[in-house]
Amino acid sequence: MGDFDIHWDTWNGRSEKDAKCIETIQGNFLYQHVDQPTRYRIGQNPTLDELVLSNTEELIQDLTYLDPLDGAGREGSRRNKHGPTHKSQMNVFQSIKSDQQDGEDPLWMTTAAAKLKKKKYRAWKRYKSTGSYENYEKYVRKGNAAQNLSNKLRTKFEKLIAKEAKTRPKSFWAYVKNQTKSGERLGPLLTESREMTNTDTEKAHVLNSFFSSVFTHDDLSTMTDIDPIDVQKPLIKTEFLISEVEKELTKMKSDKSPGPDSVHPRSPEDVYTSAGYAADENI
Repeated sequence: MGDFDIHWDTWNGRSEKDAKCIETIQGNFLYQHVDQPTRYRIGQNPTLDELVLSNTEELIQDLTYLDPLDGAGREGSRRNKHGPTHKSQMNVFQSIKSDQQDGEDPLWMTTAAAKLKKKKYRAWKRYKSTGSYENYEKYVRKGNAAQNLSNKLRTKFEKLIAKEAKTRPKSFWAYVKNQTKSGERLGPLLTESREMTNTDTEKAHVLNSFFSSVFTHDDLSTMTDIDPIDVQKPLIKTEFLISEVEKELTKMKSDKSPGPDSVHPRSPEDVYTSAGYAADENI
């Protein structure tokens, strides 16, 4: 909790500033979800130094205690919102496989990096069970090795993604979206009858009605007739140069979907010439 030296398991502080902080939290009826020690140091008793506050107990579905960040000596926590909270679901120090802690592995993860990550997790569990300084040093070494390799792999992967951004834009934007930490959701909308929408279907109808209203409807009964065009030289034959066809083929993007002709735009360089001759003969 920053500069506050407060033991949240007993709600006691050592200064007037700590007392004001505790009084403010209790005065606003905030609920503290962390109820187990989260800080470990050699030669010291574990303490509860982390805060996860909310105005209702039901706001946090569950709270999972993870192994600490490298060298931090603090356990990480992962929490899910908007669900019922049950004490039976908040058992701490449970055995969680390292490959399940963060969901899917990063895109740059390799077999070597995954092995180092598992070794780091096992070293942390061993230190927690023994509390020895020797095991703590082993955990720090394995944690640093795993973090250094992960940083190198991530940097290498991001440079490759950036280099191929123009040729593989979908991969680039998929990675950007994956790295986005927050998402924007559409809130409730007001209908013409002054009622608030609750479902996505209702929101879609409101948006469709709003944007379709900008289109005008022509009165076909009052349209003027257009004079016929006098064509003196009708277009009977059109000639295309093979070089022009090949030039247009090179502009096609292979990652796009087929058009109305149902022909996929994937056109390798080795078929440009043959495709040009075929187009010339068909014309």
